[in-house]
Amino acid sequence: MSGIVQDYAQVIFENAGLTIYNDYTVNGSKTLAELRGLGLASVSENDEEVLLTFEDGTAINVDLRSDAYHCPEAMVLHREGQPIVVWN
Repeated sequence: MSGIVQDYAQVIFENAGLTIYNDYTVNGSKTLAELRGLGLASVSENDEEVLLTFEDGTAINVDLRSDAYHCPEAMVLHREGQPIVVWN
């Protein structure tokens, strides 16, 4: 399940959930909600962005530049049985 919840976005994977607080774009022909059921093919990160690419080529680009922040965290990843990962 993927979607927008109030002022943030959530992407739910089989055993993990990613909450995106920063500005982001979905590149490709799908909306965030239409990513349901797609496997994550790759993740790349640099100082300005995190790029999550799905198996059909659709990508979520999360902006990490300072003006894209709306709260202290850019993203938070929750994984079953694992420590929480925070991008800030």
